[in-house]
Amino acid sequence: MDRDHAGGLSRRELITGTAAASAFAVLSAGGALSAGEARAETPPPDDATLLSKALEYERLTVLAYEHLVTLSALTAHERHVLRTLQRQDRAHARALEAQMTARGVALAPPPSGLSAVDQALSAKGMSGGLADATTLKQAVTLLLDIEALALGGYYMIIRDASDAALALRAAQAMGNDAQHSTLLTELVAPGKITETVPNWYVTGVT
Repeated sequence: MDRDHAGGLSRRELITGTAAASAFAVLSAGGALSAGEARAETPPPDDATLLSKALEYERLTVLAYEHLVTLSALTAHERHVLRTLQRQDRAHARALEAQMTARGVALAPPPSGLSAVDQALSAKGMSGGLADATTLKQAVTLLLDIEALALGGYYMIIRDASDAALALRAAQAMGNDAQHSTLLTELVAPGKITETVPNWYVTGVT
């Protein structure tokens, strides 16, 4: 059995959980869209803008993992978890790039410095310090914050995209990223179910 999931779950179990989360997210999106139509006085961002922002956050997430997975303070298990989540976020970024290329949307260059992560977090009122993180707790705190930005990017697509198929793909990736938050929290709060299970309705940081 292919056990690619950081917590030891099989790929089939992971996909099943993600599909359930995705279905709920799509159903919830209808209510979010209705509320958005009622309150919006300006048009929502177009699909190209939504995709570009989601890709920016996924690339920043991958960059954060690339740096933090090398910390000497990590155990072999902790490093394995981070590498697994990094691999999945890299796949999300490639999927977004493919969606943009198919739509003729130009790809921005990927971020090249650690400060890009800190700046993105700061722009949303969160304090970053990627270069200063040396412990598992500091690494998890930063990764939870940057994963929240990625979740927010997908939530915006679900809420505002004009293409229903694009919203569905975003819901699938968003369900997987919500699982990342649970696995990261489990590293610093093992066995504490009330701390590791995410809220029933996930929006990320928008």
